[in-house]
Amino acid sequence: MRYAIISDVHANDEALSCVLADASRQGARQIVCLGDIVGYGPMPSETLAHIRDASAITVAGNHDDAVSGRIDASNFTGLAADAAFRHREYIRHSCDMKSVPDFLHNANRPHLPSNPRTYGMSGLSPKPSSLIH
Repeated sequence: MRYAIISDVHANDEALSCVLADASRQGARQIVCLGDIVGYGPMPSETLAHIRDASAITVAGNHDDAVSGRIDASNFTGLAADAAFRHREYIRHSCDMKSVPDFLHNANRPHLPSNPRTYGMSGLSPKPSSLIH
């Protein structure tokens, strides 16, 4: 099976649309997202819906963890911490929760034990680089 491995989308739905279209043209049958679906960009709910609609295998990046409340964003730069807070509030109040991956569901909860940080598949174990260091 051909995989398209993406990461660091950061709520840039326009770029994600282009990448997913190209992955489809290249014959990718499965999207794997190594985290940071949200954070920074202007379109968190649209991006989350796009990832969900693509049936992507997703793992949580540090920005996803900050938006979900799993980690404290106070160690982030000012812009990143502000984006995490804004996306958390936006998702909590206005996002169709059916489009939100499980690890971001109920983004106002302080701890989500089901948040995947790794995902094993056919001898591969994708994980964000922050877990390798």
